[in-house]
Amino acid sequence: MNEPHPGCAPAAERASSPYSSYDVVAQIVQANPAIESLTLVTYMEGPNWRDLTHGGEGGGIGMRLKGLLQDQGERILTRHSRQELSAQSLREIARRLSSNKLLALVSRVSLGGGGSAHIPMMDFMCAPSTGNLEVLAHLLKDLRQGPGRLLESGRSYHYYGFRLLSDEEWKVFLGKCLLMSGYSDDRYIGHQLIDGHCVLRLSSGESKSRIPTVVAELT
Repeated sequence: MNEPHPGCAPAAERASSPYSSYDVVAQIVQANPAIESLTLVTYMEGPNWRDLTHGGEGGGIGMRLKGLLQDQGERILTRHSRQELSAQSLREIARRLSSNKLLALVSRVSLGGGGSAHIPMMDFMCAPSTGNLEVLAHLLKDLRQGPGRLLESGRSYHYYGFRLLSDEEWKVFLGKCLLMSGYSDDRYIGHQLIDGHCVLRLSSGESKSRIPTVVAELT
């Protein structure tokens, strides 16, 4: 697992241990007793639009049109009660997947008594570095979302917040993340708005060989 970057910003504390994405999801559930159930996604691993553009296929009109489409491939959604989900159960679900499939989490959660909310989640596109980690910690701290975690995903960073958001708060959160030019992935944000929820990868696979691991704890 990755070691936390040294010299992290004052806006964040270095992770005291290398928690994984599975641990973070379990911590969020534990911190929010109102969560009744969560939705997991399994999907086929493969190159996405960013992989294709970085791989030399260019940025012409054809690729721009492809960028308007969600990454292709079947997605299977399954709902799990809070009692069913723990860091260990998530690891076991991921372990049972075939090597070409990945496990991910949907931001929208069901609440006891009806209704729903969102876990603040974001996928960034800047390369892992001490400098980028410091900038992201400051930017996310300025959003005043409360406690959160920054995880190194392999090529960049994932963010999870612990304070649940209403639909309107979630849209404002995405809008503010979109303004983090050079750090946020505008195409990711666009597709999450279209879908009505965010999705972040939890597991590793053949090309995404690293399980996202906490590198900073935001307070």
